[in-house]
Amino acid sequence: MFSTAGHHLLVLAYGRAPASQVTPFLCFQLIFAALGGRLVAHRPIQVAAAARPAKA
Repeated sequence: MFSTAGHHLLVLAYGRAPASQVTPFLCFQLIFAALGGRLVAHRPIQVAAAARPAKA
């Protein structure tokens, strides 16, 4: 629910400010989503599977 509201506000910000000023907040949205999942749902923060080498 909070993620949806935050994303909606970010979309509104793109309409009011240049993309170069708003884009850094997109990265923070991902960071805060991971931290929120850790704090609220007690889930560990995991590195993306794409960043790990494939097992043979």
